[in-house]
Amino acid sequence: MDSLATTAACEGEHLFYCDWVTLAVDQVLAGGKRVLVVTQPYITDGHVEQQSNLNAILNRSYGGNGNVRHVNLGEVLSVEDLTLAWDGMHLTPTGNDVVATRLVDPVLSMWR
Repeated sequence: MDSLATTAACEGEHLFYCDWVTLAVDQVLAGGKRVLVVTQPYITDGHVEQQSNLNAILNRSYGGNGNVRHVNLGEVLSVEDLTLAWDGMHLTPTGNDVVATRLVDPVLSMWR
């Protein structure tokens, strides 16, 4: 798994989010499938904190499971660049191309 340097636990305001993501990962794994959890480009400092908490719980819960991978694309582009995110959140075709390009290797590596 790609890793953020953190010792955070998924607590407080992020607990609900982390619980739902881990539930989804568990359900996909129970179906015999592989899971790729992707951090989207960061929007706020709170989003960075949320994703750091999520990464910590993913490492703790699935760190040894080769069927689960986390890819952090939080810093792959700036949503403040309106050519990449037309409204500061939703990506333009160019922004989506940047993200898609960064997902090619992680997706292929899960099938090797």
